[in-house]
Amino acid sequence: MTKNSAKKRAARAYKKAHGTTYPEARRAVGARSTGDLPAPAADWTHWSSPWIRRIAGSSTGPEAITCYLCGNSTMIRAFGDVKDDHGRVELYCDNPDCAAREVELIVMRDGHSATFRRADVEALESIAAAAHHQIQTVDAPDSWVAGAVPWVRTADAPATCVFCGEQTCVRSRADVVDDRGRVQLYCDNPRCDVREVELIVMRDGTPRTAGRPDVLRLREIDEGPESRPSASSTGTPGLRVRRIPSPDEKLARRLGH
Repeated sequence: MTKNSAKKRAARAYKKAHGTTYPEARRAVGARSTGDLPAPAADWTHWSSPWIRRIAGSSTGPEAITCYLCGNSTMIRAFGDVKDDHGRVELYCDNPDCAAREVELIVMRDGHSATFRRADVEALESIAAAAHHQIQTVDAPDSWVAGAVPWVRTADAPATCVFCGEQTCVRSRADVVDDRGRVQLYCDNPRCDVREVELIVMRDGTPRTAGRPDVLRLREIDEGPESRPSASSTGTPGLRVRRIPSPDEKLARRLGH
């Protein structure tokens, strides 16, 4: 009885801290008690690996966190996430009722001058947040569409910081509420260097998002020229083709190299 009560208390504490369901918390606590689940990191420094990548690499660790847009526990690392870019994380929401299919979290300020010199940071600094969609409302819980208020703006408690793993990520006072696809956040964990992070929805199925000036600039940095003409056998220009850059190329362009 005592052992079960202790596990229940631990599961309730885990549920509150990580925003999971009670069954998920019970499984996590059970795995941790057998040594299968590594404890989440409580700090992050410039150029250290983000917490969400470390738990995603664990065979038993929970990968999903609460989605900043819809509030459901279905946000995971995206396939296109550049693992060596420690100042930027690409996420994906696996909730079919959420339109956030590609979301970037970019550290804008962490006390290091190299962060200010990043090409993507300079791009977001130069392009102000602005309204790009008509205001939308969602009737169903745990859902989000382009133009709806992001869950993190109305949440009663802090969200998970993907860099340190603590429940200390909150809206910044400088956040522009009219922009429903871009949110300014900061981490309130004193052991985490993230003091300002920009969340931007890169893909949600709408052309307005795809054509946002900040989204276009970030894609230009990652991909280079949108398309290049291919030469035919006669030497005349042929089809225009998109070249997919390697992760190393993406990282170098982001860092301004």
